[in-house]
Amino acid sequence: MKISELEQGLHNGTFDKNLAELYGNADMEIMRQKTRLLEAVREFTELYPSRDDIEVFSAPGRTEIGGNHTDHQCGCVLAAAVDLDIIAIAAFHNDGVIRLM
Repeated sequence: MKISELEQGLHNGTFDKNLAELYGNADMEIMRQKTRLLEAVREFTELYPSRDDIEVFSAPGRTEIGGNHTDHQCGCVLAAAVDLDIIAIAAFHNDGVIRLM
């Protein structure tokens, strides 16, 4: 999705149904999540101004950032506990490097 499509969809209500399914129907909560996503996109754009084609991800509760089963990873798993969910804005590139900010 293009950044401009996401921003326009958040402003004109295109994603309100999706946000309501994830966060509840309260108008105040939908507005809070729109603001949260717009802020994440703004920060992403500042860090990666040449990237315009993005994906948006949401992970609820506990998530494994790296690894999954300790028996397969020699006891090494990078996990995170999150309050409600954690969002990520990502873009593909051919640099062969993954950057987390």
